[in-house]
Amino acid sequence: MAKKRDLSEMSAEELFELARLREKQEKDLEKESVREEIAELEAQKKELNVEYKAAISELDKLLRRLRKKAGVVKRSGGSGGGVRQGSTTARVLEIIGRSKSVSSKEIKAQLDSEGIATKYLPQTLASLKRQGKISSAGRGVYKLA
Repeated sequence: MAKKRDLSEMSAEELFELARLREKQEKDLEKESVREEIAELEAQKKELNVEYKAAISELDKLLRRLRKKAGVVKRSGGSGGGVRQGSTTARVLEIIGRSKSVSSKEIKAQLDSEGIATKYLPQTLASLKRQGKISSAGRGVYKLA
């Protein structure tokens, strides 16, 4: 179709081919405009991330300077909720060590009575078991390894 022909002179097949070609060109143009918009938005996102990180860094510097000036040292590590980190693990080992075997319910009751958080007791027991410090004496029953 190098020459321009009058539409009335074209066959139905040629018209359909021309329509398909035109539709493909329109889709390609639309895809290209979407790609350009994506590139622009990604550039904006990158710029905002850089600005955000710079602002956070500036605030961190200011906080460190003020804490140092006030003599306040920020605690590193988890929140802990006022409980020493690792105290749950140590107490679990002590409780299990006092008897031949003890159930997880008994461990939980003992920790609750002492005011120690038991939210992650199953994970603590699993971790101690993986480390080889305790072993299973039955379902939900533990003993020192």
